[in-house]
Amino acid sequence: MFIPVLTKYFIPNLMIQPYYIFLVIFPLIFTGLTDAVDVEAIVTGGGVTSQAGAVRWGIAWGLRSFVNSEMLEKMRVAGLLTKDPRSRERKKPGQEGARRKFTWKKR
Repeated sequence: MFIPVLTKYFIPNLMIQPYYIFLVIFPLIFTGLTDAVDVEAIVTGGGVTSQAGAVRWGIAWGLRSFVNSEMLEKMRVAGLLTKDPRSRERKKPGQEGARRKFTWKKR
């Protein structure tokens, strides 16, 4: 696997392992625009993997205006333009959390 050195990309507190670097810049490699754009992203909240996924989706979403319709379709088929639909489940009334119930005591 080829992992280029990030010289024009600034994403603080995210680059811990090479896997996350490749995950973030994959849309640029896929479209062939690694030398054409500069990336600066600041992410907060969540874990490292979810932050890397969010930056990846943001980069892919931003590259839509720089590619032709054929490449746009390839990006859609590759799953680069699909946002992760999962979100935090709300806390329910009468429970400790979203799924956890209060401790039941018979006496």
